[in-house]
Amino acid sequence: MKKVGILIDSTSTFDEKEVKSQDIHLIYNSVNDDDGNVIEDICSDEQKRQICDLIAKERRTMRTSSVNSQIIQDKINELLKKYEYVVYITLAPTFSGQYNNALAAKACIGNKNVIILHSGSVAVQTEIVLNSIMKYINDGNEMDQDKMQNHIFELSKHITTILTTFHLEGLIASGRIPTPVAKLLKLAKMHPIIQGEETHKKAGLYRKWTESTKNVLEAIDNRFPKPPRGKDIKEVYLCQSLCEPERIEELLTKIAEHFQIDKKIIKVRVTPLLVLSATLKDSFGVTVCCAEDIVKK
Repeated sequence: MKKVGILIDSTSTFDEKEVKSQDIHLIYNSVNDDDGNVIEDICSDEQKRQICDLIAKERRTMRTSSVNSQIIQDKINELLKKYEYVVYITLAPTFSGQYNNALAAKACIGNKNVIILHSGSVAVQTEIVLNSIMKYINDGNEMDQDKMQNHIFELSKHITTILTTFHLEGLIASGRIPTPVAKLLKLAKMHPIIQGEETHKKAGLYRKWTESTKNVLEAIDNRFPKPPRGKDIKEVYLCQSLCEPERIEELLTKIAEHFQIDKKIIKVRVTPLLVLSATLKDSFGVTVCCAEDIVKK
């Protein structure tokens, strides 16, 4: 069996215990503040709370940055000493320059056994892609970059992510939406619904935050030819931005009732820093992966 090292970055959600127990390695992303200080993502909830406070209370601008190609190159070369193949799964190039930096690192290394892939999304969907690629490798499939990327493309046809946020400060500070647009939304007291697997693409607007869950779940329904229910669904994730336990429980109950599934199968993840710096505290997203015969519109 091929000896393969898997590399991901901290823009993905992941279970740290699982990462440590398997051949999965991490590159840590960072954010930059107004003064040019680089804050490395250490995957800590406390760090995320502090950065949310800086953005929301002090109006500090925080911009995410991709990992430069030299750091990626050094990490891959380190892994090549241990593994026959190195597979690096980044977030989508529409979200960051990290994928292109990884391709540049591969070109410098010049090793055909270095495979660079992107998830077509960020956060939870990258986690789903990671699990699928690991299965692909363990099943003995060909280690071909184009074929593996196509495998991800086919998988992504069955996955959608819808997220929403109560705050607009992070979206403004991170450059996700223009300030004039944010001002109009504030005046109208509207909240955005965003398609998470397509960069900043709006899926709608709504007025009452108390109806946020309903609007997110209905937006997911609208992404498929028929609303997915019960056995149509393979996986469901709730990605939450430092919500209180009571709020998480409320979201889980509503998700389970809507999709007619057992609440126990819903996996809860904390939003990665890259997304959290834009959506801020108490925001959330729902990711649904459907059976193979249900394809997105």
